[in-house]
Amino acid sequence: MLWNSDADIERLRARAARLGVERWQSPLPQPQASPIGAESEFAKSTQERKHLPIPRVGMPVPDDIVDFHARHELALATFFATVDSHLPVDPTALAPRWRSICGIPLGSARLLATERVLLAPHDTIAADIRRCLRLRPSKEWIPPIQPIFRRLSDIPQGERTALAGDLDCLQLPVLERLRETYAILAQERCRDVGSDPGSILKVTDWRRRRTRCEVGHITLDLFDITMQATTECELMAAVGANGKYNNYASGIINVIQGQIGLRLLIAELRSSPWPVDPFNPNHSPLKPQLQNGSIVGAYSYGIDGNDDGGDPSADLIIDLPPRPHAAP
Repeated sequence: MLWNSDADIERLRARAARLGVERWQSPLPQPQASPIGAESEFAKSTQERKHLPIPRVGMPVPDDIVDFHARHELALATFFATVDSHLPVDPTALAPRWRSICGIPLGSARLLATERVLLAPHDTIAADIRRCLRLRPSKEWIPPIQPIFRRLSDIPQGERTALAGDLDCLQLPVLERLRETYAILAQERCRDVGSDPGSILKVTDWRRRRTRCEVGHITLDLFDITMQATTECELMAAVGANGKYNNYASGIINVIQGQIGLRLLIAELRSSPWPVDPFNPNHSPLKPQLQNGSIVGAYSYGIDGNDDGGDPSADLIIDLPPRPHAAP
């Protein structure tokens, strides 16, 4: 019977070999125990708090975030000083992939560092942004850029060019990044040998074996599409042409929008022209989103390639601090 055979996963492995996904190696080391500190009462309070989303540009910082950082000001200062002493000096280098820092899960530590950017005084804002860069989990990962956008006017002029240079290392071709992502995911699927045939009487094992390769083949489809596409427009056209990729389209758009936002942030820090919109048929720069005579954001035409005037339902929007309307 199919459920007592590995023929399905062997077909997946054969297809992966034909496509050459083994050329990509996972850039992430295995998680390791942290050598930094022991769990404290402050660590317990961070684990018990309700995590709130980072507010968009123009929105107030939630009172809960402000209150938490005010109540634990000394503990946070000690925590960040300890973290900084163990991070690489180079802000473009990656930190070790610790499971936790001082008893605080790494994801929570990243969130605390991001919230700190929202609240940091002018004289430490650049250092707080660099801490976020060094805490990112992978070379390709883009830290939340909305907090940096909302603090643009607070970054000292002498630090702006240096920060732009630090962020340059995160500018990666979208197609290259997605190829690597899907290749590594496909390798993981190929290593999934499924359940022990002897346990097939368990309904959960039966279902898992029945569907274990479906996602693997879709991952290989998407890898193949990224290999064939030469532009973001071609990529989204190919993904949109088949309904079985609908659940994956939003993730791809998020990657593209993240890179567009990163390029815009670097341009803003350098006071240079805005980057080209990859979805604009004329290869023109991003356009300003206007509200009451002020620029409140920049927008890309989005995957349909049409100028909808900054309509959030059709265009890709990057929020900016309001400023008078002038040519970017």
